[in-house]
Amino acid sequence: MNEINTHKMDWITMPVKGFEGKPLMEHLNGSIKIVKIQPGSNFPLHQHPDKTEFAYVLDGTLEATIGDTTFTGKSGNFYQFPVGIKHALNNPTERETIVLIGSFKEEK
Repeated sequence: MNEINTHKMDWITMPVKGFEGKPLMEHLNGSIKIVKIQPGSNFPLHQHPDKTEFAYVLDGTLEATIGDTTFTGKSGNFYQFPVGIKHALNNPTERETIVLIGSFKEEK
């Protein structure tokens, strides 16, 4: 498939409450999806032993914790979560946040 109309896709409930996604690409070495984060929702601290993850804020406000540092980003901010580093995502506002999330496995 070469074109995906995300406006025609349904939101899929994710395992963490307040997070919904629209998968755009799935490959053996990674994926990309659009994620909608409801107001006040938090994806808790976690880490990935074999992949780097990233988040690009499309709309709203995202708090991204990377290691011991928390950043507050708006549309246009990009965050990288390196292999093995604990990270978390939070929507601290009263309005939805939309983020492009992707990941890719690191070569060993």
